[in-house]
Amino acid sequence: MRWDWTIARQTGRSLGDRGIDAWGLFAVQSISLSDTGWKPRLTSHVDIASGDAAPEDGRLQTFHPLYASSSYLGESQFLGLSNLLLVAPGLSFSPGRNTTLSFEYGHARRLDTRDAAYAGGMRPYAGTQAVPGRHIGNLARLTTSWTPSDWWSLNLNLEHLETGRVLKTAGFRSGTQAQLTATYRY
Repeated sequence: MRWDWTIARQTGRSLGDRGIDAWGLFAVQSISLSDTGWKPRLTSHVDIASGDAAPEDGRLQTFHPLYASSSYLGESQFLGLSNLLLVAPGLSFSPGRNTTLSFEYGHARRLDTRDAAYAGGMRPYAGTQAVPGRHIGNLARLTTSWTPSDWWSLNLNLEHLETGRVLKTAGFRSGTQAQLTATYRY
């Protein structure tokens, strides 16, 4: 069994002297089904981060992810880590000593219906703060990695966001992103 959990709390005062009281929980876990063959693993990750529209006491409650657990240049960032509940079960395989393949399918909801749904980089989806509902969408992700040597690796990331009620009502459509990267370590 593997797990990597992070709990973060942001508190203090902003430059405009507004109070800050935000939080986030990010949990990645997996369990091995077999140590032979393709070495299948059941995986899951859960991202939960606070959001706010207009709290009564004036404190900012939108979580600000200073550093995400995902790659800066990797994932398409359809979903930002603010005002979010994402539950994504999956399955991963290692068909060869230097190759990994994983698939996950996540269900994304916003916690505060008065706040926007966010894309990566803290960019709110325009108009989502004014629409009802919690379901942002469903995110399918396929990733694969091949490391032929200690110095080189190739990674492929495919993602598809199927819009849910919040994004559809605000006028957004589903989207797909593909990315191929090569890394050389020296």
